[in-house]
Amino acid sequence: MRGTTRLVFASTLLATGMAASAAQARGLEDPLGPAAAATPPVTANPDGSAPPAAAPTPAPAAVVAPTPPADPVPVMVIEPSPAAPADDLTMRDPFRPEDGGTALSPARGTTTTTTVVVTERVRPMPYNPPQPQPEARERVFIGGYGGFGGRLGPTSGRLSVFSNFRGGLLIGKRLSIGGSLVQLTKRLGAPIRGTSGREYQLGLAYGGVQVGLVALRRGRFEIGVDSLFGVGVACIYDRHRDAHGRSACLDSVKLFVAEPGAFIHFNLTDWMRVGFNGGYRFVGRQAWASGANFRLASPYFGANLDFGWFRRRDT
Repeated sequence: MRGTTRLVFASTLLATGMAASAAQARGLEDPLGPAAAATPPVTANPDGSAPPAAAPTPAPAAVVAPTPPADPVPVMVIEPSPAAPADDLTMRDPFRPEDGGTALSPARGTTTTTTVVVTERVRPMPYNPPQPQPEARERVFIGGYGGFGGRLGPTSGRLSVFSNFRGGLLIGKRLSIGGSLVQLTKRLGAPIRGTSGREYQLGLAYGGVQVGLVALRRGRFEIGVDSLFGVGVACIYDRHRDAHGRSACLDSVKLFVAEPGAFIHFNLTDWMRVGFNGGYRFVGRQAWASGANFRLASPYFGANLDFGWFRRRDT
């Protein structure tokens, strides 16, 4: 036991000595070691004077500890897809890769632009024509007139003056229906003389239905045709009146009259118009009892002034 203790102790001393020797040898080789860094001891000169002040030893440079390398940042490397060969110009459906594509053969060294044109067919909406609006029924024009006028025309070779009274209805745009009364007022010239030398005069009166039709209308102006169909009487009477102021008809005949003619009207206002008419009077009569032959048929020309309601929509 003691021998072992001695052996351990000896081994420790030997190791310590070897370590000290190694440290001394390293201090002698490295002047910058701990021995060199220590402040040298102050010693006096041989003459006993104080040694000169030593230059200050510069402070050792700070030793920067090396920075440990940072962890490497992972980098994602994307490998490019291999370029398709120049000869492989096939268009394929990406959703159906198993189907065959369409081979394209563009010119070398050119850029191919594929334009996809989508044509959308627009279906026109069915055309529904608008329903025709029912036309408002135009009310039939109804007007009326009444007036008087005068005529000139020959009777039995003498110029005569006639008076005319008339009236009627205006229906629609063109038609008029009314009545007219014509009477011989004065026969100009020499009177009729009998075989005895006595003077006589000729009388004439007739009336009937008058129908007119407008052929042309421009504003307030209109032109048309009309005709009168009626009956009447003609007589020869004494120009000298009796004590009662009357003249007796010595000879008379009944007659039928037709007067076709034409007219021109101009509406002065909505309720008054002036007109001119003309035509020919045809007469059918009995034979005179006295055997006389007085001519009653003749042309005529007249003027009229009418009052009523003449405003139509087209005027």
